[in-house]
Amino acid sequence: AVLVNGLYKPKMTIEDNKWYRFRIVYGAVELVTSVFPWFNEHSTCEMQMLAKDGVYLHEAPRLVDKLFYASGNRVDIAIRCKCVGKPPCSSHLVSAAKRPEGTPDESTAEAERDLDAFEKQGEAENHTAGAPGTGSFAGIDEKIVEQDVLHFDIEAPVAAHHIVSLPLFAVYRPCYLVDLRKVPVPESNQGRIELMNPVDFRIQYAHQLIGGVARGWRMTNMEEQPLAVLDVGEVYQWYLRGPEGSENDRHGISIHPFHMHVNNYQIVSLEDMDHHGGFYKVGDWADTLMHGSGQAMIKSVTNDFIGAQIFHCHLLDHEDVGMMAYFEVTGDEGSWWHGARKVDPTCYRDLSGVGFKLLGDTSLLMVQPSFVRSEPGSNCHAACADLGGCSGTLPLGTGEEFQAVLRQMGTACSSVTESADEHAPSMLEGGACVQRKAAAAVGHCGKIAKGVRRFCRCGGM
Repeated sequence: AVLVNGLYKPKMTIEDNKWYRFRIVYGAVELVTSVFPWFNEHSTCEMQMLAKDGVYLHEAPRLVDKLFYASGNRVDIAIRCKCVGKPPCSSHLVSAAKRPEGTPDESTAEAERDLDAFEKQGEAENHTAGAPGTGSFAGIDEKIVEQDVLHFDIEAPVAAHHIVSLPLFAVYRPCYLVDLRKVPVPESNQGRIELMNPVDFRIQYAHQLIGGVARGWRMTNMEEQPLAVLDVGEVYQWYLRGPEGSENDRHGISIHPFHMHVNNYQIVSLEDMDHHGGFYKVGDWADTLMHGSGQAMIKSVTNDFIGAQIFHCHLLDHEDVGMMAYFEVTGDEGSWWHGARKVDPTCYRDLSGVGFKLLGDTSLLMVQPSFVRSEPGSNCHAACADLGGCSGTLPLGTGEEFQAVLRQMGTACSSVTESADEHAPSMLEGGACVQRKAAAAVGHCGKIAKGVRRFCRCGGM
């Protein structure tokens, strides 16, 4: 069961059409949850997300229809509910793998029966570990909470208030949280973090994004060796996934929520975001990430602090058996990455720079889509890491459209055929190109094939 501030299914009175800010912390040791409003024909609710894991979005607020939580995630939201007619009315926040059918009835007794039926249905349909979820939880390999979480009684305003839509704004950022999406990271500062499959509860590390030898062990105490030694005041790029191999392409962070201490990380490539209702965006910062695609490319800055930087699976029973590791950050305490000021001249090192600016209708986050070829034997997460993230592979289109994209990339193919392979569309060794068959599944951004150059669509999200 989920408790709200120690209470089971509490009720809260709010005013009609008034904004409220909530900081929702998911303090569970296991399970995942998706929270969204469930309202009836007499009420509606709107949620605008402001921050995740303690870091403001680069552009806020962001309209979302649901919130996703793995163990330890935090989300700041603004929410307002209003009655369709005159107050009073009611609404609910619920957790479920998918939105319940129908609406809770307005009368208290019938609403309780509706909610009880919803919870029992959810328990019967719930996905247990080893049976990944569907819909918004596609690929997530952890049990999902199905429960009514919070009841809103919506009353008439105590005093008249001006009804407003929240303006779009951006906060001025500390220099350790500037936008790293377009910052190139030298290969010496790149690596791969492999979250192993149950029942092998280890974290492995390789000193390159693709290939190489990954090593790791169960951590039982701080006398264990670090997986890598980092320099303070540098930018690093890490590829989160399961153990390398095609059978593990969708494992990794679909099984293990990845949590990092000391320094937050920025998501620079992540796929399958459309069905999450706006919750996930390339450019967001996090310290805990669980996602059904199983993979993500992230960047982080090692500013100021030296010593052990711990990271681990945020499921308590996994970390308790040793699914934990650390980097040793070395150098002069207080050193920071001075390139931050080139990325964002307004970034600050002390509280004198704190503030915000209002934005117009133009998005600061949108990166124009582009098409690129990966390196041989690499994938689209790596190819798009500095270009707005992988937003998929080339569209099917017609043969003429495919040729137009090839010309845009400056690519000439010795021949073009169709293939159902997951790496398609791509260029094979020898220069032959394969286009994805119409009936084939869309290629995974993280798919790797030996000697094959993937055709990737970057940005545009």
